[in-house]
Amino acid sequence: MADARVVECHGVSLSIPASWRDETLFRFALPPPGPTDPGAPPFRTNLIASRRSVDPALNLEDALRDLLATAPPKAREAPASFKVRVGHLAKQEAPPPEAPPVQLGSGLGTLQEHRAAWLDVSFFARDANRRLFQRQILSLPGPGSMVVLTLTSDEENLETLTRQVGFTVR
Repeated sequence: MADARVVECHGVSLSIPASWRDETLFRFALPPPGPTDPGAPPFRTNLIASRRSVDPALNLEDALRDLLATAPPKAREAPASFKVRVGHLAKQEAPPPEAPPVQLGSGLGTLQEHRAAWLDVSFFARDANRRLFQRQILSLPGPGSMVVLTLTSDEENLETLTRQVGFTVR
């Protein structure tokens, strides 16, 4: 194909037409930290990395505002950058079915050498029968390109885990 680019994917070379948008998606599962409660369904902390095409004029602050707009209603009332201590959430009993996710924080940071925005939420996952903690990190590595990292854990360890992939909160 004359208008194609070659993409390496897990050891395979693919010829991709130039008109196709790159919306790459990777999923990584972390090894279990140790023995789990035999009565609880297994949960694997995981990282999903995706790439999306966006308007080249999009800036990071607008991307964070858009991300907050998709968050639970209570989160939309919070300032654009805040942090809440939530150590007690991991110990809570299952909330009622109508309980919304809890907004934990948001703000700006750095992913490798790129500016990034982040949003943390916590929610009770009934299928896993446990509270989960999730951090979304948005980065604009180049015009028209957005990388979204979504890290989900059943422990309150998002800071430690995201530092391992090169993200730091400002």
